[in-house]
Amino acid sequence: MLAPNYESKVKVSNKAVGGRTARRFIQEGSLSAILKLIQAGDYLLVQFGTNDSNTTAKYTLDGTEYPYFADAQTDFKTYLQQYIDSALEKKAIPVLVTPPPRNSAYCNGPRSLGNYGQAMLELGKAKNVAVVDLGLKTHAHLTAICPKPMTAAQEGFFKINADQTIDGTHFQENGARTMAGFVADGVAEGKLGLSAYRKH
Repeated sequence: MLAPNYESKVKVSNKAVGGRTARRFIQEGSLSAILKLIQAGDYLLVQFGTNDSNTTAKYTLDGTEYPYFADAQTDFKTYLQQYIDSALEKKAIPVLVTPPPRNSAYCNGPRSLGNYGQAMLELGKAKNVAVVDLGLKTHAHLTAICPKPMTAAQEGFFKINADQTIDGTHFQENGARTMAGFVADGVAEGKLGLSAYRKH
């Protein structure tokens, strides 16, 4: 969904893996796989937080059980630092992207995952790394939508499940397209070189 915001010379490579935390993505070798391909001058957009906030779920890797949860102010920042350092070693440009809120944000609702977004903003400031505050932009978009969509027919942002219930976390194409625009806006606001290739 990000690619259509840019001229064709910008190649977007989506290396996301569903359901991953900042730690698990590293443990499973997904970051290493990216680092084998990334070139100097490339951008590495990093977004985690949604699964890292899960305080009950666990996963097993090589016979060891790990929690999904990573405290926003401590472990989460430590894992993100690995993405930053790895990108910089390859002379690539790391960009932290704050996690979007859940559908509780509709109609003046709270900003879920805001503590993970805040952790990214703090880390970005401390390390002089760009941060696209997708969470804030998406929250502002959703809080302005009143009343809150209650049926599949009304819902235009979040995913509709097979049983016609609304998924409060994942997105449908329209929501994803909207957020991709917010990311491109944030790249421009951060005065990153990539923004020179934005379609107008």
